[in-house]
Amino acid sequence: MRHFLNWMKKGRPLKRRDGSRRSLRRTIAVWGTTAALLSGCLAAWGIAGPHTQGNDTRPPTSSQGQQGNDKPAEPGKPAKPSKGGTGGTGSDAPVVDDLNGSDDNGQKPGGTKPEKPAAPVEPAPEKPAPANPAPADPAPAKPAPAQPAAPVVTPSTPAGSWPTGATTGVPAGTALTATNGLTVTGNGTVIDARHVKGDILINANNVTIKNSLVEGRIQIRPPYTGLLVQRTEIAGPGTAWAAVTEGIGYANFTCDGCDIHGWGKGAMFDANVTISNSWIHDMPVTSGSHNEAILSLGGPNYTIVNNRLDSGSAGNFTASLAFLNQWNSFTNVLVQGNLFNGGGYCVYAGGEKAHNAQYRSSNVRFVDNTFGTDANPKCGYYGPAIAWDASGPGNTWSGNVMSNGTEVRAPSAG
Repeated sequence: MRHFLNWMKKGRPLKRRDGSRRSLRRTIAVWGTTAALLSGCLAAWGIAGPHTQGNDTRPPTSSQGQQGNDKPAEPGKPAKPSKGGTGGTGSDAPVVDDLNGSDDNGQKPGGTKPEKPAAPVEPAPEKPAPANPAPADPAPAKPAPAQPAAPVVTPSTPAGSWPTGATTGVPAGTALTATNGLTVTGNGTVIDARHVKGDILINANNVTIKNSLVEGRIQIRPPYTGLLVQRTEIAGPGTAWAAVTEGIGYANFTCDGCDIHGWGKGAMFDANVTISNSWIHDMPVTSGSHNEAILSLGGPNYTIVNNRLDSGSAGNFTASLAFLNQWNSFTNVLVQGNLFNGGGYCVYAGGEKAHNAQYRSSNVRFVDNTFGTDANPKCGYYGPAIAWDASGPGNTWSGNVMSNGTEVRAPSAG
C-alpha cells in the first residue's frame, strides 16, 4: 500500500498486463469518462432506477407525447392531479376551480366525465387550487320596487279650523242609494252617493269612493294603488269585535274629509297614505284592546294634515297618533296642523328608543300641531308626546303647542 501511495504522489507509471505503462491519473480519468457515458445510455434506454415523489429534482421533459398533466411537482408542493388520466389525448388540460361542486375533471361527485367540455376554460393559476373551493358569493338581492307616493291633498279647511261633523262625511242633502258590501275589480271605478251595508274590498287601481256612507270597513293592499276616499262616513258597529278592528287600511290610499267612528282603530297602514281634513272619534274599547285613532308600525310616505284625532281617556288608548317603529322605519312623513286628544301619550312620533338602532326614522316632520286637553290636562295621561328621534336625518319638530299656546318641546325617544 505504501508503494502505491508513493506512485500516486510521484506520478509514476503503472505497468499494464501487456507490459506497457500508463500513469494512474490518466487511467482514472479514462474510467470516469466511460462511467459517465454508460450512465447516459441507461437513462436514454429508460431503465434508470425509481424516482422519489414530492422532491424529484429532474428537469421536466417536453409535454409532447405526454398523457394528461403529470408534471413533476415543485419541491415542497403537491403535484397537480392529471386532467386527462390514463385515457388523455396528449395535451395538458388546465385545472379549474368549479364552485358548483364539480371535481377537477368537470364532473359531479359520483358521476362520469363528459366526453367534451361544455365551454373552453381558462388556464389555472400556478398556485394549486384549494381542496375545498369556497362557495360563490350569493347574487345581491334585487331591491324591492318603490311604492308610489301617496297623493298630496290640499286641506279644504284652513289650518287650525279642525274638522267637525259638518265638514266631514256625507255632505248634507246627498241622496244615497243602498247596496251591499262589495269587492271592486275594475280599474277607475267610482262609487258615489251610496249607502254600503258591508265591507268594501279594493282589488283594482285608481278607485274613488265619495259622498257615501259605508257601514263596514274599506281595505286596499298592494299591488293595488290610487284609492281616493272623499267626504265619506266609515261607521263601525261599536261592538267588542269592532274594538280590535280598523275602519280603513292598509296602503296606497287617501282619506280626505272622512268621518270615522265605531271602530277600535280609525285607520291602520304601512305605506303611502294621506289622511287629511278628517275626524276620527268615538272608538269602542274592550278588555285587553289597544286603541288608537291612527296606527302605523312603520313605512314610507305618510301625510297627516289638518285632522281631528280624538282618543278617549280610557286606559286602552295608546295614543291619538301612534307611529311605532316596530316593523319598519318611518321615512318621508309630514304631520302638520292636527288636533290631538287622549291616549297614554297623545303622540308616538316614530322613533322609539328600543327600535331606533334597527328602524331609524328620517325626514319625519311634526309641524304646527295642537295638543288638546279634552281627555286629559296633559293631552295624554303621561304627557303630550314621546318616541321622537331627534338625530334622525331630516327630522323636524317645530311650532307644536298645547291648546293654551304653551310650546311643546321635542320629546325624548322614551
